[in-house]
Amino acid sequence: MDFIAIDFETANASRSSACSLGAVHYSNGRIVREKSWLIDPEEHFDGRNIAIHGITPSMVRGQPTFGQLWPELAPWLAGQVVVAHNASFDMSVLRYCLDKCGAEYPSFQYLCTYLLSKKLLGQLDSHRLDTVSRHFGIGLNHHDALDDARAAAKILGKLMEKHGHTDPLLLSQEAGYASGTLHAAGYTPFTALPKKPAKKNTPAKKAAAPASAPAGGAIPATSHTSAVAALWTAGAGQDYPALIQGQRIPVNPSGEAPRLLLEFGWEMKDGTARPEVDVSAFIADGSGRCRKEEDLIFYGNSANANASVVLFKPADRQSSFLVRTAGLPEEAERILFALTLYHGEQQNGNPGQLASAGLRIVRADTGATVAVFPLESSADATGIAAGELYKQQGEWWFHPIGRSFPGGLKALCERFGLETSEEPAM
Repeated sequence: MDFIAIDFETANASRSSACSLGAVHYSNGRIVREKSWLIDPEEHFDGRNIAIHGITPSMVRGQPTFGQLWPELAPWLAGQVVVAHNASFDMSVLRYCLDKCGAEYPSFQYLCTYLLSKKLLGQLDSHRLDTVSRHFGIGLNHHDALDDARAAAKILGKLMEKHGHTDPLLLSQEAGYASGTLHAAGYTPFTALPKKPAKKNTPAKKAAAPASAPAGGAIPATSHTSAVAALWTAGAGQDYPALIQGQRIPVNPSGEAPRLLLEFGWEMKDGTARPEVDVSAFIADGSGRCRKEEDLIFYGNSANANASVVLFKPADRQSSFLVRTAGLPEEAERILFALTLYHGEQQNGNPGQLASAGLRIVRADTGATVAVFPLESSADATGIAAGELYKQQGEWWFHPIGRSFPGGLKALCERFGLETSEEPAM
């Protein structure tokens, strides 16, 4: 089966700063066409990035911007199976660049050779592109975008050959992964197929419980029977959108730095055990990693160092974050918000399940509702990735995700590079 392998290099830590792209078309066991592009990122170059890939500002002067390149690149990707080594990086660069130039997302499925290698080549000490290439005897000029794309294509070809597959999607499924997708309404990540829920997992360090609501925060009424209904009722009479999965909305379109409340409410299904439900926020840099433990805001760490993100609990079955965008650390480029469920001993064989959950975004300075977003949860999920605030060209946007996942808080901590410890189920 045909597939396209790609690799991006960036000018700086921003995912919208693509300065080089390599793409190869792999078919019937060999590369049948390939191309590379230099791209003017219209952004500054960081010395660390130049040291990695050797691309300088003078080399991209006069080259097309990503928006100018896109009409040529789009036919390479649309409707294809697309492959990258550490696909979470390359696909996020693609999305950020498309957002930057205002182009619609193409539709395709994608795979990650890094995660596939990690699963299928467990004997290796590392699964970096250069290490896996050496394992298979693949020559590599690392961080040359075209050579990296070639290597990713050949690695997938070797894995398919080793496991007797001609279809990369079937190989991915056999390895326990669901292909990622990109589409006009958003994306889904390349991720492990669901397993049985894990026991309660918590970060190694615990602190005090969340504080009560900070002064000046606009808090909705909490006397409603339903915690979710309380969120919607609190915004009644206002003109605001009900978001759909994958949509993006600006939260400071005029360039101002608002204070935002992100308010969560949930209800449990009748007749099931009632697990502990917590919300968490991960403050991440441009690489998608938390730089320190305090960048995880959860029930055991209710605020970061300068209290630009604060967690509090206004009522039962409700939790809220107050985010001061002007006070966020300079390196902060995204904040992921999630609900996690900790299942204790099952009652009558029925684990606790969410009946409904929702998120409301409010301007804390005016009390005006920005948007609402209903959240859905699968029966075996131990968490929901609710959505993320992300920075693009100095403005903050909100991306509703609404995707269930197994593994609870521990799985998210590992995704963001934080150490965790396991505790017995509550």
